[in-house]
Formats: sequence, C-alpha cells, structure tokens
Amino acid sequence: MGPPEKVALSLSNEWSGLIGLSYREMMLDQWIVVGPCVAFIVAIFAFKLMGKGLEQVIAGKGKRKQRKKQRSSSGKTASFPPQQGDFEFVLYR
Repeated sequence: MGPPEKVALSLSNEWSGLIGLSYREMMLDQWIVVGPCVAFIVAIFAFKLMGKGLEQVIAGKGKRKQRKKQRSSSGKTASFPPQQGDFEFVLYR
C-alpha cells in the first residue's frame, strides 16, 4: 500500500497553471488541454485587439474621424427628417 503518490498541483489558479496541471494527461488525452489553451489564445488576441484600438483612439486615427472626413469630402450630409430620395433601392432581376 504505502503512502499516496503526491500530485504536483498548481500554486496559482492562472491559465498557465491549469495547462501545467494537466500535463500528465496531455500525453494520453490531448483534448483535456484544449479548453485552457483555447481560452488563453482567445484572451491574448482580445487584449491585443483592444490595445490596437486604444492606440488608434489615442492617436486620433479612429474610424469615426475617417468617416467624418469621407462624408465631408463627398459633400453629402445626413438630414433629419429624411427627404424623398434619401433611401433608394435597386432591384436586380
């Protein structure tokens, strides 16, 4: 019988700890690690995209300013209430 085998547990509840915690099972059942790995990758991309968007807003290169420049260059402005001809639909047959 003997003493029970000590299992190395993660000291933190971080995603990297969860991935490392299932290292033994990774050799036999690779799908166990897929969940934490996918969550980790999605979080990295989300933070990267938020950082890029924040950079653009701070630098003044946001989409709103670009749209305003396009509208002013085309000469068309939105009017309220909408006038006849503002909404035109083309039907293709």
